Amino acid sequence: MTSLQPTVTIQIECIDLPPIDHLWVGIQEGKAVVQQTKLPGEAVTFTAELRIGNTDSDPTPNFLGPFAHGSKDDRFIYICWGSPAHGGWHGVRRAKLPLGTLTWDAIKGGTIKARLSCTDAKGGPICATVKPSHFQWLND
Repeated sequence: MTSLQPTVTIQIECIDLPPIDHLWVGIQEGKAVVQQTKLPGEAVTFTAELRIGNTDSDPTPNFLGPFAHGSKDDRFIYICWGSPAHGGWHGVRRAKLPLGTLTWDAIKGGTIKARLSCTDAKGGPICATVKPSHFQWLND
């Protein structure tokens, strides 16, 4: 008999989207990019459900599941830029939204929201590890 792992739902509101007509944005689930949205647009919200693979006796939550990427000590969610192509995805950039700052207190309600500013200093889509100046975890 196996016990069910608790889950948390993360809602990522992507704002300040780059004004590029031919670009799409999505969230990576496993190796696939899902919830794809064509730009331009004002905002888009992605939803990811993650399992918690440890207990609150550990210092930080261990996020698991197809939306969680990286090592146990450096988990993140990918926001992907590109376009649908031949039944798959042609990616041009990815942004890593780090999960390491989320605490047990932050996730205890089962849902947490983030706001991500998606345009870099040059007017293109944000990429690499997202700096705290471009995103925030929101408290309801």
